[in-house]
Amino acid sequence: MLPQWWIKRSAIGTHQRRDYGWRLGMVIQLLGLLGFCFSVFFTSGSFVAAGLLMSLAVLSAGRAFTSVFSKDIQAEYVAKRVRGRFTGLVSTVSGGLSIGLALLLITGLFMENRSMVAWSFVFLCGVVACTLLLSFPLTCKREIEQQQPTSLLAQFQENPLLTHMVLSRCLLLHAMLAIPFIGSSLGAEQGINIGWLILVSGIASLTASYIWGVFSDREVIKTLALSASLCLVVLWIFAVFLQSLSQSMLLGGFYLLLVGYDGVRIGRKTLLLNATTDDNRLAFVGAGNTFVGVFLLVSGGVLSVLYTYLGTQIMWYMLLCLMFGIVHLFKLNKPLQGAVSA
Repeated sequence: MLPQWWIKRSAIGTHQRRDYGWRLGMVIQLLGLLGFCFSVFFTSGSFVAAGLLMSLAVLSAGRAFTSVFSKDIQAEYVAKRVRGRFTGLVSTVSGGLSIGLALLLITGLFMENRSMVAWSFVFLCGVVACTLLLSFPLTCKREIEQQQPTSLLAQFQENPLLTHMVLSRCLLLHAMLAIPFIGSSLGAEQGINIGWLILVSGIASLTASYIWGVFSDREVIKTLALSASLCLVVLWIFAVFLQSLSQSMLLGGFYLLLVGYDGVRIGRKTLLLNATTDDNRLAFVGAGNTFVGVFLLVSGGVLSVLYTYLGTQIMWYMLLCLMFGIVHLFKLNKPLQGAVSA
């Protein structure tokens, strides 16, 4: 997420053809996946770890490119009235893939069979390559006006809507930040296999994503508030009753938390697409994601340190941030709805 503002400022970011940057991102991701394949098939020992880390860095760079440019592609080809549904449908498909991965982990096939890992990466390479080939008929051209260079800070100063959207996102992200801490607690203290947690995550996306997408197309602010409130209730239950709940109840609560955050994520993406225009969408995505990337690095590090001393009590802080995020949504309801309907 960090380099996205500078991608937006680069030559390809200021080019009229947005699909060029989107496609470049897929090519870079394909190279990263090929690096994974090479590391697993042809290296051993410490070289495997080094190769996987370098490949992950390349994959992340490609993801940054596709993230910046994909919003314009989606806005070009998906009508405003169904953008939430489209995002929910994509999330549903990813949920199905997560279920497949979870079953491999639960049965032990993925961890015990190195060739299974290698061929999984080969399969992903094929998926990305096919997506790249299918993308060539899609074009997205934007008129670029000659403007004075704007700094990241000035971008926020000149666009109050961007500032409020990023503030809202950072506050609501505490629902997502709680997920790894709760997952770690369930795994370490309750002995729940990580495969089951991934399975629950996949089921949550499979069953709820499209429904949240439908709601987002109708009332995006209310969808964000409702889904964040669900996260708030589940987090409160975990904070108060974590030690006294059975494993099945813990997994059920984890499912509801993931369902709630799915709504937050889909609502946020729908809001970004609908509240921006062809002229400012790329700047909003680049500046917003770069700031949120810094926020995640700082807050993730601080929360990790605090977790070693406070344990699950740190969820009270996340609850407080979520409460502020929900209040902020209602405060911004009118201006944001005006931007969405404009």
